[in-house]
Parts: sequence; structure tokens; C-alpha cells
Amino acid sequence: MDRNEWIGSGHLQFTFDLLNSIFINSLDLKTGSLESMAFSPFSIQSLLMMLHLGAKGSTKSEIAKLLRLDSFENNITSSKSHETFGQAVKSLNDDPNISKSLHSANQIFVQETLQISKSYQSALNHYHQSSIRFLNFAEDSYQALNQINDWIEKHTKHMINNFLTSPPSPTTQLMAINAIRFKGDWQFRFDRSDTEKDAWFRMINGQTTTVPMMVAQLPVAYAYNSQLKTSIIELPFKTQRLSLFVLLPNDSLGIFTLLNQLNSTIFANLLYSMRKQIDIDKDGQSTGVNIRLPKFSISSMPRITEILKNQLGMKSLFNAENANLDAMFNRYVGRVQISELLHKAVIKIDEEGSIGAAISSSNIERIGTFNGPYFEADHPFVFLLMDKQTGLTLFAGIYAGPSQSKSSEMTESSSPSPLPQSSSSSSINFSNLNLMNEFKPKSMLKQTSNYLQNKHHRHYPFGLDNIVNKKLKSKIN
Repeated sequence: MDRNEWIGSGHLQFTFDLLNSIFINSLDLKTGSLESMAFSPFSIQSLLMMLHLGAKGSTKSEIAKLLRLDSFENNITSSKSHETFGQAVKSLNDDPNISKSLHSANQIFVQETLQISKSYQSALNHYHQSSIRFLNFAEDSYQALNQINDWIEKHTKHMINNFLTSPPSPTTQLMAINAIRFKGDWQFRFDRSDTEKDAWFRMINGQTTTVPMMVAQLPVAYAYNSQLKTSIIELPFKTQRLSLFVLLPNDSLGIFTLLNQLNSTIFANLLYSMRKQIDIDKDGQSTGVNIRLPKFSISSMPRITEILKNQLGMKSLFNAENANLDAMFNRYVGRVQISELLHKAVIKIDEEGSIGAAISSSNIERIGTFNGPYFEADHPFVFLLMDKQTGLTLFAGIYAGPSQSKSSEMTESSSPSPLPQSSSSSSINFSNLNLMNEFKPKSMLKQTSNYLQNKHHRHYPFGLDNIVNKKLKSKIN
């Protein structure tokens, strides 16, 4: 596996490992409900790469296994993986169009009495453009809280405030923190006047609620996979190396089947199908997709420490007896473990991509004037915001409807009227929705979550970058 393939393949599978684990943790098995959630695989991997740089023994091996560095480093020294990832991150940071949309902060905070190796600090700056910051957790945890929150606000341009709501423990030795927020402009915007304020949305537990639904016909890439029973569209941002990929199962429960089967190879096949769709469009066939997509905002802080430790095999990093971060220090200081790895993601999707964007939409027709494919996201779906140049996933998540505090008030009897059936050209099958009244949420969710917990640490050979070269075509066809 060469370096470019590792970025596409290993990182993408890491994304799906995290997606499945956070999905499991977001399920309420008692009620069958699911909260919408978002996270940044790119940012979490950035933190783990910085820790990998200072790790030894089993701690280093566990991080390498999760990030697929072990296979990448069979023929290349460890520093090469950091160099490759660092170059990918640098290409994002150096792109002036992306820097206007993506605001991210990564930092390792260390108890000030610990002596960090100068060689580690130098490597951290060289490969990851990051540094160590010393705080006095032991004697003034409230001051540490304020300094951490101030740092986060500064590096996210005040888009994320009060990241920590309570002071860290006085026994904290190391704390790795990441926060990220994205606001981007669509290449093809939705017309705000076409947005339906109270559109029907079916949640995973069979109940219905209403959401603001954006409506448009856009000249974007589309594909349908009959095996997954899933449609996919690509919504490009104004900076064309970034796109939002939306994966929509046929019905509400289809999210389980999709997540059970989704991996880097299958996603590569989906992207390849979309590229074939574009080729067909260039030959004179349909060039637009009729889209109904919820307008939504998600602020999410998943329990990353618990997920990495209990579900993704990273046992030693958070264990005082087994953690081995000796490469960070000038001399042996005993076992020092990561107290917490904290992560917060905020993403907002609206008609223009971000508030205040002004993009021409002269080439966009209203929905209903064109007999093209339909993409009606009126039930839970997966989304991936990706950098197509590096293959990095900046955001991933599941939109499952509005906050349950609102939707819990909606029941079958109080639900809005169903949407009319799509035309025969629609690839979305609404017939399965009639089965939702008989859904048994507790047993179904428990069975599915048990299955999902056994699907980690798989490796798939094809990366996102392979989609754009001729080799993938011969492997898929």
C-alpha cells in the first residue's frame, strides 16, 4: 500500500469504524429513538496521530492498528506516515478557500510539572503544525478550564464557546482536545423561497415529526445501489475540492442495513457509480436531480474516550498502568495516560450552505419541471463531508430528525399527512413505510447494535483516491 492509498483507504475505514460506534452509542434501546449526531474523523485522527508520535509499545501498536498505520508502515518508516498525513492537513490549511469555511483547533495540554522532550515537540510542530501547552491542572483547575475555553474560542474564531462546562480533574496529566466547525457555500444553492417549513419526516422509531425541507432540482452527481437499497448524491461546495455526500436508504430502518454493510470498498463502488452517472449526463441524458433535503444544525460531543477504549480496542492509552507515552518525555516519569480525548463538532446545513452566502442560481430549475431521479430525504440518512483531493473526511454523521425533545411530542396519530407518491422515475421505494406501525424498536435495535459491535478492525484495500484512476475501473467492472 503506497502513501496516497493509505490516506484514502485507511482513513475512510477509520471513519466508518467511528460512525458505527457512535451510532451504537446514540441509540436509545428503551424507546427506539436515535439522536442526530456529527463528528470529524479528520480531527480525531489528527489527535491520535500526535499521540502516536509520542507513544511506544502496545500503546503505539493499538493506535497504529486502528488508523491502519501498521499495514502502511510495512515498507515505510514510521515518520513517513506522519509526513504523509501532515502534508494532507497542510494542503487543507494552505487552501485560502477552505480556510474561510473550516475552523479547527487541535492541542495537547500537559501538566506543567512534566518535562516534554524537545525532540517530540519539534516533531509535533514539523509533522502536524501543533504544539504542547502547559497548564497547572493540579493547583488551579478552574484557571485551566478558562484557558482551554479561551484557546478553543480563539482557534474556532469564536464559533465554539464554553467547550468545557466543568473544570478538569486536578489529577489530570495530559488532555487532548479538538473542536471543529464548518460553514461552507454550496456551488449550487437551494432557493430559500422553495423551502417547506413543516415537511413530513419519519424517524427511526416509526414516529413522525416535521422539519424544514429544502427543495430544488440541482445538476449534481447521483447513483442508486440496489444491493444496499441506498441512493447517494454529491453536493459540491463552492470550493470544489469539498463535497457533501448524502447516503439515503429506501426507508427509516434501512439505516441499519446501510451501516452494517458500509465500508471503504462499497463506498468506492458508490462513488464510481456516481462518476458513471456523470459520464452518462455528458452524453445528453438527464442532468438534474430532484432533491428534498432537511435544513438542519447539529452540535455534537460524542463520548470519544469511551468509544476508543471500549469499542475500538484502544485499551492502554487511557489506562494508568499500561499507557506508554515515553517518547514524549525527557526521562521516565512513570505511566502517564490520557485523561480524556474530547471532541466537539458543529455543522449547519441550509439553503446557501452557510448564512450570508450569495451564489448565483440562474442555472437551477425548480423541482417538478424535470423528469429526473428523485432524492427525498424524509427519513434518517448518513452524510460525509469530504475533501476529494486528499480523501480526508472532515465531517461524518447521521441526521435522524430534530431533537427528541420536540419529536417525542409527535405520534402516529398526530403526524402530518404523508407525502404524495413520487413519479415512476423515482428510485426511492415508499412501500416499506407502511410497515412502520408494526416496528418493535427495543428488540430490533438491541439485535442490530449487538451485530454492529463485532464489525471493527476490518481492512479494505481500495481507497478514495483509487476512484479517480483507471485501476479501480478494472477492479470493479
